[in-house]
Amino acid sequence: MTLKGHIRRLEIENCPPSAVEHYQTLDAIFDLFRLLSAGKSDVGIFGEDLLDWLNRHYVSPTSQQGINLADQERPWLDEDFWPTLTKYTLRGIIPPLQHFLRLLSSHPSKYLQSLAPKLSALLEKLPRATTVSKIQFQPLRKRWLQELSSFRSEFDGVPQLAREDWWAYLTDILDVLDGDEIVIKRLGRDLGFGWREIVSVWGLWGDEKLERDHLPELVGGLLGEMPPDEEDLEEMMLIQLFSEDLPKALDIAMQLDPWLGAHLADILQNQELLDAQADDDTGVSLRDQCVFEYAESILSDPGQWMIAVAYMQSCGPVGLRMADEILLRTPLDFDAVGVNKDPQTVDSRGDDVTMDNIDQPTVISSHVLRLAQEHNREWVIATVTRIAARQLADRGRLGEALSYSLTSGDRQGIDRVVNQVMENYLETGPDALLKFINEIPPSLHTAYRHPGPNGLHSLAFLLNYTEFQIHRANGDSSKSARHLADMFRQDIVPTAWWAALLVDVGELLLDGKSLESELHFSQVDAYELLRRVEEVAVNLAEGTGDRYLGGLGKSLKTKTGGEKEALKKLELVRFAFANYFARLTIQGASQVA
Repeated sequence: MTLKGHIRRLEIENCPPSAVEHYQTLDAIFDLFRLLSAGKSDVGIFGEDLLDWLNRHYVSPTSQQGINLADQERPWLDEDFWPTLTKYTLRGIIPPLQHFLRLLSSHPSKYLQSLAPKLSALLEKLPRATTVSKIQFQPLRKRWLQELSSFRSEFDGVPQLAREDWWAYLTDILDVLDGDEIVIKRLGRDLGFGWREIVSVWGLWGDEKLERDHLPELVGGLLGEMPPDEEDLEEMMLIQLFSEDLPKALDIAMQLDPWLGAHLADILQNQELLDAQADDDTGVSLRDQCVFEYAESILSDPGQWMIAVAYMQSCGPVGLRMADEILLRTPLDFDAVGVNKDPQTVDSRGDDVTMDNIDQPTVISSHVLRLAQEHNREWVIATVTRIAARQLADRGRLGEALSYSLTSGDRQGIDRVVNQVMENYLETGPDALLKFINEIPPSLHTAYRHPGPNGLHSLAFLLNYTEFQIHRANGDSSKSARHLADMFRQDIVPTAWWAALLVDVGELLLDGKSLESELHFSQVDAYELLRRVEEVAVNLAEGTGDRYLGGLGKSLKTKTGGEKEALKKLELVRFAFANYFARLTIQGASQVA
């Protein structure tokens, strides 16, 4: 939202006038800064621009004052009538000035009845740099001043006895139109104006050739006659801008509002009007120092922390480090978590575990990741995603935790999720695996069901074992057997789960009651699986087989427990293999699936 838009919102919401006035002040200063920063303009244009700035931000007379006078039958009797017309004149606000001059055709003075409409007509022809071409402007202005001189001769012909109060006011107005410096300054004081108004009207009445580089001298002279209120930060800020004292202007801007100082400093450095060199002691430039102060001023607002971080990240290495610390301290909010389950593209064989290859959970913490990604803060991304994965896992949201662990390349985190899923399986059965597989996008399942160059064996095991359980629940023994054999062939089965899966193998070996039943394992796979059975059995018999019993042992210990029970189950598997090899011999290898 722009500054002007923010002011409109404050007005609509009926915010306290002090808040509205504060931002109106900032808007006035910023507009003046932009005006003074612009390049050289045609004759008369800069003066008009400066006057426009004054009339937009420091309105006088107000619209209501003009309306009050216009509603009166004889407005010249109002004590504010002539001061208001003088203000209109000083500020170059011609249409209402003409309107009230025409009303004077009803004034009791016959001289004023005649002069006022003529002056209104003369003002109609006043050349303005904004309404005529630059070639015509100065010749037309010279000709108009000649006409003003002729009118003044007629005006000066009013008899002394007929010169009432109106004559003095109209004299002042004509002196302004004629560019009389002494009268312009006097009227500025008499009407409650100050140096700001005099500077701003000078390009219209005092010197149409006024340019930006004339302002320091002009302002310096006026301040000698119209001392400013040094306690008024707004006034002092305008003085520094007009005087081109940028360091002082920045210092005052930071006191007024750090937002103003930060943005002025940024523009000045971009325009090479501010030294971009870092301070020897602090290691930051003046621009960055201003931006830091602004960022810190809004950091305590929960709704603006992302804006504060973005500002800090614009301040070189020091700012990036400060932003990193904030990102790492930002609490993660998981109230709106939802994993995208319909990815468009997934690179399933990347050499590195990277967030480019997976679907990212759509959580509020993604704001933290985005800010880190925009400036390639890889270590922040890795740290935040590891923290997010751990917190999600603690909340039982294992699918999302896995996505974050993959994002950060955190193998320990991946293993932690896998172990937790398998623990849940041991406690609640296959439903724990089905719940998990539904929490992850299909693309992730496809990308990591084989370990590949990433070497994510534990994840590949979990995904394949889940598929095995799905086929088993569906009664598809052939696919179940192929998955078991494939897992051992890829060498992705954790040692702790050998015994458990080999017991599953035994159950499939015994599947079918007749010699004509389908043979689910090839002879090669059967011999390899039997070799694994023998390895586990021998180690168990020698008392060194604990490492094979992680999965099976935990399930057994909840019943009759221990290595003896595991050996009994493996003996049954051996028996199943003996029976299976007999069937292979009888049916022949040609019938093997």
